[in-house]
Amino acid sequence: MFLARPIRLAPRSILHSAIANRRFVDRRWRMKHLIDATTHEVLLNKVEVADTFWQRFKGLQFRSPLPADTGLLITPCSSLHTCFMRFPIDVVMLDQELCVVGIRKQVRPWKAILCVSGTKSVVEMTAVSKDWEVGRKLQLVSGLEERPCKH
Repeated sequence: MFLARPIRLAPRSILHSAIANRRFVDRRWRMKHLIDATTHEVLLNKVEVADTFWQRFKGLQFRSPLPADTGLLITPCSSLHTCFMRFPIDVVMLDQELCVVGIRKQVRPWKAILCVSGTKSVVEMTAVSKDWEVGRKLQLVSGLEERPCKH
């Protein structure tokens, strides 16, 4: 008589398989909120972080327009292009302390942008009229829950 042995998985192997599947990790754990550091006003409710080469390379290419409260944080970044994008974007340039150092509005597809001196990362979003100001200090907050977004 042949008896099958039960398979036991160590918790570490389960975690490793979840981390190996970066889509699961990216979608669930890498979403952040972008808020004003002084007033704590939520500026973007969902910010996807692109910090690997392939995530930065792909960016918003071939994507549908993002909802008004969603953006893509690309870090590190000193220049960008809008090739193969389907919609115009607003670009907010940030320094190392997440302070706004430059803004470009209504950047159409097939353009190249050299960022302002001191730019370490950028936030790309669908072109909408938001109150972005140079010198404004921002903060990234982790969280899975939705927060009310003021427009």
